[in-house]
Amino acid sequence: MGLLDKILGDDEDCQIVLKNEQGEDLVFDQVAVISYNEQLFCILAPVDVAEDINDDEAIVFRVEEQGDDHVLVLEENEEVAMAVFEEYVKLWEESYGNEQDEE
Repeated sequence: MGLLDKILGDDEDCQIVLKNEQGEDLVFDQVAVISYNEQLFCILAPVDVAEDINDDEAIVFRVEEQGDDHVLVLEENEEVAMAVFEEYVKLWEESYGNEQDEE
């Protein structure tokens, strides 16, 4: 299964395994897939405590084509990462915000 199939699939419990610089596996829960400025981004949250990543943080990755497949690349531009996260919050509030108001 390719990356796009995995992140765009119907599996709500989608976990992504990435390797850190030391070659160790890091497991992330997929929070959201967001289209922003004609680019696809994936927001991931760490499953386990990892160095330099708090357990309450989410990280924005850009989806890039690499040959015949796609890869996740850490979005290092803080302005872009924040804009993607803000788009996620906006979409979440549109979808679920009214449910909280009704409680």
